[in-house]
Amino acid sequence: MKNADRSYLALCLIAVLAVASIFAAAALMLHAGDDGVAPSTLGIAGQPKIYELAYISDFGVLGDNSVNAAAWDGLSRCASDFNVGAAHYPPRNQSVGAYMEAIGAAISGGAKLVAVAGALFETPVWLAQSKYPDIRFLLIDGTPHDEDYTDDGIGPNTAVIGFDTAQAGFLAGYAAVRGGCRRIGFIGAMPTPEIANAGFGFAQGADFAAVELGLAKGEVDVNYAYAGTFLARPEVQILAGEWFDSNAGDTRLQAATAAEGDLRPAPGIELIFAFGGESEYGVALAAQKSGGQVILYDNVNDYKLPSIAAVIKRDYAKAVYECAASHMNGAYPGGAAVICGVGENAIWLGQAGDGDTRHGQAGESDARHWQAGEGETRHGQAGEGGLSLSQADLDAIAALIASGQIEIIRADANPYTPTSPTNLPLSIAQIKE
Repeated sequence: MKNADRSYLALCLIAVLAVASIFAAAALMLHAGDDGVAPSTLGIAGQPKIYELAYISDFGVLGDNSVNAAAWDGLSRCASDFNVGAAHYPPRNQSVGAYMEAIGAAISGGAKLVAVAGALFETPVWLAQSKYPDIRFLLIDGTPHDEDYTDDGIGPNTAVIGFDTAQAGFLAGYAAVRGGCRRIGFIGAMPTPEIANAGFGFAQGADFAAVELGLAKGEVDVNYAYAGTFLARPEVQILAGEWFDSNAGDTRLQAATAAEGDLRPAPGIELIFAFGGESEYGVALAAQKSGGQVILYDNVNDYKLPSIAAVIKRDYAKAVYECAASHMNGAYPGGAAVICGVGENAIWLGQAGDGDTRHGQAGESDARHWQAGEGETRHGQAGEGGLSLSQADLDAIAALIASGQIEIIRADANPYTPTSPTNLPLSIAQIKE
């Protein structure tokens, strides 16, 4: 064999060994930890390999401008400020078992605080807070409970952060009517306390705006329903489509005229406030087809449809940062739930694509909402309808809520039923179920 051939074979062998080494290293990384779950490479460069702060996402995605992205932003900023390690542990799938594996991997990686967000983590946190009593847990937008919903409770090593959905609903209802809509609706995924509170707040916010504008009784109609699912199933889009379409084929809806005293759901709705995971996307699609508008509570995947007039924003980054900082400072608020609202600058009305971080830096106190030219806040696309209200209007109503001058009746405090707002003491707006 010629020397040139030998040199060529040697180079090939070196290349093969190099590639094999890369795959071997990758395999070791993928199987790092006792539970077979590897931390994401999104950790902060230059940090130690012990990750004291850990975040576990429900879908395994951080870069989608969602709750996960905002929560990770707050946690990673805190890690940077306190010079400790932080890591994201994506689960293998959406199951209690997979979430528990990720929690175990985080703890094996040195985590002392494990942060998670959403209802899917309610049971995993319930299990983990007892299994790992020396580890602290942070659950955002949820309450720990067992799989059968027969037992619940926040352990002494768990902190829960929630957002005042009644206030969020009030902002949405106020903006809808103040912005020019008179026929509006609320579609919640399920009648959970959080979603029902948002529906109650929506009706009261719409009524408050109607009174401010001097409208006559009955000039504002509020359709109200629950979709029965958190998914973007066809029935969600059909329900919303029937509300938006004044010529819908549903005879029950056709019969719901504007006659005084008719409290059946009415067609011809201009805007719907949707609350509840992916079901919101179904409502947004129906609005897109019918020329209507929506205000979303979650906008989970950062949809940018022109039909999305506004989105309720929550400052997850700030909430997570402050809770993680309390852990680092030895003053963790375990065993309790903290509900954040407009008084903490934690809830505001934003546009699709704004992200869920209100401030430039986690922990800052800038109280400004998003801006628009000449005092007008325009939602949707220019020339395609949209709401029109001033920034001053939004700031003023937020200040009234924060000061307690506006008292919002909540579903869980309603003396009539826990899910129906029909007996709310409204002055102008009419509820139609």
